[in-house]
Amino acid sequence: MSYRLFLFLFLSAGLVFGGITGILFYLGTNRLIDLSSLEHYNPNRPSVVLDDQGIEFMRFQLDRREPIALSEMPNHLINAFIAAEDRQFFSHNGISLRSIIRSVLVNISRGRRAQGASTITQQLIKNLFFTPERSFTRKIKEQLLSLYLEWRFTKEQILETYLNHICFGEGIYGVQAATHRFWGISTRKLSPAQSASLAAIIRRPAYYCPLLHPENTLTRRNLILKLELENGFIDQKVYEAACAEPLNLKTTKERRLAPHVREMIRKKLEEIIGRAKLYSGGYLIQTTISQHAQRRAEEVFHYHISSLRTLQPNIDGALVCLDVGSGAIKALVGGVDFNNSHFNRAEQASRQMGSIFKPLIYASAVEQGRSLTNIMIDEPLSINAWEPRNFNRRFDGPMTLAHALVTSNNIIAVKLLLESNINRIIYDAYRAHLPGPFQPYPSLALGCTDCSPLHAAGMFNIFANKGVYCEPHLVLWIKDRWGNRLWRSQQVVEQVFDWRTTSQIARVLQIVMERLKVRLPRWPLKGQALAKTGTTNEHRTCWFAGSTPTHTTIIYLGCDDNSSMEGKISSGWHGAPIWLDFNATIESPQASFVFEPSLTQVTVQKKTGLPTSERGADTLSLFIPTHE
Repeated sequence: MSYRLFLFLFLSAGLVFGGITGILFYLGTNRLIDLSSLEHYNPNRPSVVLDDQGIEFMRFQLDRREPIALSEMPNHLINAFIAAEDRQFFSHNGISLRSIIRSVLVNISRGRRAQGASTITQQLIKNLFFTPERSFTRKIKEQLLSLYLEWRFTKEQILETYLNHICFGEGIYGVQAATHRFWGISTRKLSPAQSASLAAIIRRPAYYCPLLHPENTLTRRNLILKLELENGFIDQKVYEAACAEPLNLKTTKERRLAPHVREMIRKKLEEIIGRAKLYSGGYLIQTTISQHAQRRAEEVFHYHISSLRTLQPNIDGALVCLDVGSGAIKALVGGVDFNNSHFNRAEQASRQMGSIFKPLIYASAVEQGRSLTNIMIDEPLSINAWEPRNFNRRFDGPMTLAHALVTSNNIIAVKLLLESNINRIIYDAYRAHLPGPFQPYPSLALGCTDCSPLHAAGMFNIFANKGVYCEPHLVLWIKDRWGNRLWRSQQVVEQVFDWRTTSQIARVLQIVMERLKVRLPRWPLKGQALAKTGTTNEHRTCWFAGSTPTHTTIIYLGCDDNSSMEGKISSGWHGAPIWLDFNATIESPQASFVFEPSLTQVTVQKKTGLPTSERGADTLSLFIPTHE
């Protein structure tokens, strides 16, 4: 007996057994399907997302227009789906034995599941009545119900229902909704190329949807056109013209607010309640987003990036704004053009931290017994042939730790790391929820560790929030359509440093902001603020981290390929103006930082650390413990 004959008999026996099992299942459950009821079923109960003021910010709903009759659909649309999904549709009885055998042989030869064997009828059954799980039992049920459907309804009824229910990605269901969203026309006016494009999507909507991956759509569209040609649905002339036709998707002049935020919220909600329920369950979702802050963030970010691209054409970046006391994300920009790239730099761009890591080193050193008035010497340093250098290429001799942090001195940061318990610093970095890994090398003092802007915002916020880390978050709670609370955010809140420690560091970071105010000619911010700049090797990444009493905002500037910006972009001259223009419109000038009350405010010489009654360019006003 040949291998193929044996396989055929084996599969036939399996199908017979499955059929018997399915019949027993059907008789036992007496499950009837009234397909006509689907035309009156409206699953479109949108889930509404609220901003921090309780105002609707966005919604998730099925983009579903009125069903269209099969008789009104062009023949080339029907032929495209037949060619792409089920060439024996009009000849089989719901399941295709030939397709099953072909699929099994291909999968065996490739050693994996490379090809499916579902008919259009089976796909309809699966989409309407089953979850995406794959199991032998589900497949048997699916085949039985497909046979029943074919017995109960005509091919035309099945195909019409299928084309009105199929998913095209991005919440779009049905050919009428898809043609309206993609091209702004009725299904009746589809061209052969557009029909093939629709047929191309449904195999994997997340991969072939033209709103997300137009190049993938075109590749598969042309494959389907070739199948149509081979099956005699179109001639050579139509085939060549259709292959040459561009997608020509409908463009919209209105840019949606917060596209990266919307995508983050979608992923979070699908993780919690599932995609199907999100789009049709009628949930109410409370988020932390301020539409005012978000709108201002996008306006400022886009304006400045457009200007910076005259210096560095491929520059992009991110902005993350947190509420100081809670870690709630108030505004987030993941890039200048979501339509061009869905890459969310706010949470996905992992970049070296550079000098914005230094406040954490100083805070850890203070908790290990150091004082910010202690003196260290800025001098040439060589460690196993590694010779760190300062940004200004100078060595300024003795200075206080406070002055070293203000000027972001590299030599003293390395010395401080080496003279402290480096494992304790790494421990504190993990407690600040930086991702790591952290290598116990001297270069860690210069921020040689990667994180995203979201991670950086969570870490830097500690210094404005009395030493407490609050996990950045977007979603607060979810209620069902009856008002029952189904889910509440359980964010991480952890005391990383003592309030006395972060008060001392925050005061030094206030001085950093005061120095910037002198350098920048235009200063729109009227309230208090603290800041830290950061630039990594070869100017690959520029950071500006700043906090007011109410908000912590991180600005990241860089190129997606992490290439050097060759000194054209700097944190202070280019990152700081973005931060200032954004925060100036969302802050209350009356808000003030609250420092730990047991600390004493003193004025010291920045080089010697000695107390002085005078104030000037050579002095620093610090908070120090009373016993010092």
